[in-house]
Amino acid sequence: MQMALGLRKIWQYRWVRLMAFGFAFWLALFATFATAAILDRLNTGGEFDIWRILFGWGIAFSHWIFLAPPIHYWTTTDRFVDATILGKIWQSLFLLIASALAVLLYMYLVAAPALGQPFIPFVKSFQLVQWIWDIVLFVIVVLFGYQSVVIKRSREARLKAATLGQQLAEQQRDLSAREAEYLRGRLGSHFVMNALSNLVGLMRLGQVRRAEEATILLSDILRSMTGASGADECIPLVDEIEDAKKYLAFQQIRFPELTAEYAIDDAASGRAVPRQILQPLLENVFKHGPRGAVQIRVSAHEADGDLILTVSNTMPGETADTENDGEGMLLTKLRLEIAFDSTASVSRRLMDGLYQVVLRFPAKDGDSRDD
Repeated sequence: MQMALGLRKIWQYRWVRLMAFGFAFWLALFATFATAAILDRLNTGGEFDIWRILFGWGIAFSHWIFLAPPIHYWTTTDRFVDATILGKIWQSLFLLIASALAVLLYMYLVAAPALGQPFIPFVKSFQLVQWIWDIVLFVIVVLFGYQSVVIKRSREARLKAATLGQQLAEQQRDLSAREAEYLRGRLGSHFVMNALSNLVGLMRLGQVRRAEEATILLSDILRSMTGASGADECIPLVDEIEDAKKYLAFQQIRFPELTAEYAIDDAASGRAVPRQILQPLLENVFKHGPRGAVQIRVSAHEADGDLILTVSNTMPGETADTENDGEGMLLTKLRLEIAFDSTASVSRRLMDGLYQVVLRFPAKDGDSRDD
């Protein structure tokens, strides 16, 4: 038991695992090629010295014992994994040249003396196919290191997504019936399910960095959605705009051509608005609006003691519905009625090729969510 614990403790050191990787890589090469050489001699029926074959193939690939660990180490660093394609190519070329120099030095100091041959004739005896094999093995080690990091990050991203889903489920169980119904209304557009599907898609495409960024954004969005102590809680408009920016930044992962602009008067930025009041309106843009190069504009100003909040987006006139209320519009009206009674209003219009939703309610000072 103590020996097992001791070995497990030693295995925690990365340099031990790297050395074990180099030895295992050499052992696999040695066993494969030595076995093939022995079988070939047996098939031809000629005489052969099995120990000489084993010794020869052991020496032939022994340089990978010390080459594989540093190559594997470098290709698992953030500097390599997060580099551009061109950056990865340059780093790989540098590693390849350094590896070639290390192999020549190894031949001079170890391999040639071990086989009893002078260095220059020993190097000349190597055929082109042997050098090609070393290049192939180099590529295998590079890809193995890079892929191991991609798989690790993908697994971590999936765990984060699963944790977020579990946290959301636990919070939903703890909410009151009214708050739970409200939360389901906000998420009725299947945003969470689509978001998780997008994360899986990014990971399958190998876009791990974008998947990590999307996971962080999704975490912030869900934290804002589930952080309200009540459906009618109000926060400053400036905080609500920050939540809207995070949501649109997440949607830009799906729709890279999406553009968004904000025109918020200084006097309006500190006014109170129901938390996540913009969420259903922004979701409707992607549920009912155009795909691809959609343009969104959020503006706010004060007039006659009221705060006027407008969400505009591009939408073809034939698809713009300014009469019928969908789930998002009904939810928004309910939110405003809870927060401001009958003094709030919601209107929709099509103006200059833009579909606009205008919210109007009394301008009141809001307390920061950090207070």
